[in-house]
Formats: sequence, structure tokens, C-alpha cells
Amino acid sequence: LAILAPSPIQVSESFIKAHTEKLSFNIFFYHSGKIPKILNDDNLLMERSKANMARYFLKTKIFGKSLSFDEFALFESMKSNKIDLVLTEYGTTGVSAMNVIKMLNLPLIVHFHGYDAHHYELVSANRNV
Repeated sequence: LAILAPSPIQVSESFIKAHTEKLSFNIFFYHSGKIPKILNDDNLLMERSKANMARYFLKTKIFGKSLSFDEFALFESMKSNKIDLVLTEYGTTGVSAMNVIKMLNLPLIVHFHGYDAHHYELVSANRNV
């Protein structure tokens, strides 16, 4: 199970901590950014080295995948970790990662918490995603 969140677990986000600690799955916690860039505690998904930039260019531009560098890093990590289910914390995170999740053909559960479910302009803007 991949859990995606926009930031490391905050004190006020005890629900996310509970998801990462109490669900009976092998958990991969991706966080930090609109498209999460860090896995678990502090493992950067992919550095922007020349080699990684070349790999990104070859795999996305030549083979026709439409991904940003951060999406590509998440895609590669989720693929190598054999993720088979994704839980996103907040609707906005689910929308941001949707491209990667669709390309990997993974089921997605979006956990709404308040702002993302009750801010009507935000909900309306993402209604058809």
C-alpha cells in the first residue's frame, strides 16, 4: 500500500499517523510536495542528476509518457516497490498524483479531511478529474 501525503506527518494529523501505523499492509509512505518526493523518513525518490535527467528524458519523451520529473520519480518508485493500492491523504493529493496512478493502473482511495471536501471552489474545480 502506498500512502501519499503533501507533507511529513504533522502533530495535528493523527489520522495519517494511524493509517501509516495501524493498517495491516506493507506501507510505503510518500510525502513532501504536491507530487510527493520523499519515501518513508527521508529517502528522496530521485535526485536531479545528469544520469537521472537523461533516464527521465529517454523514458518519457521517446516512449511517449507524459510525466513531469517528479511524477516520473514517483512512477518509478511505485513500480519498483510493486505498489498495488494507493491511499491519498486529501483530495488535492489524489488529484495531483492521478496521472501516475492511472499510468500504473492502480486502484485509488482518496481520504478527504475537511478543507478539500468543503471548500466549494476547490471541489468544483476538480469535479471531473
